[in-house]
Amino acid sequence: MSILSALLSRLGLAPDKIQHFEGGLIVSLAGAVVGAVAGWYAAQLLRMPSALLTPLMAAFGAVLSAGTAGVTKEGADWLDNRANPGQHEVSVWDAVATAAGCIPTLCLIAGLMRLLSGGL
Repeated sequence: MSILSALLSRLGLAPDKIQHFEGGLIVSLAGAVVGAVAGWYAAQLLRMPSALLTPLMAAFGAVLSAGTAGVTKEGADWLDNRANPGQHEVSVWDAVATAAGCIPTLCLIAGLMRLLSGGL
């Protein structure tokens, strides 16, 4: 059990929701990296300050990827249940838990922006 899992279970979250949250966290970290790279390249092409566009695109990539992962996973479960009834439990809260996995990534991005701007 990871430290994050232990912390979230102490808050009373169901193990299923914790797994969705952790999955969203992993996906949002990857989305943030892709968004940051895309933001940096876009800033170069548009001749904009990369210090502004890169973190915004990283945050956008994190939120978009975690939200998309949650909706896609529950949509796939719903479709699978149509072919094999009772196979999966489909819940909006599973998608919300997956999307909420982007919150630590957003905090990391905000902390890095603050650190790199010279403040603590």
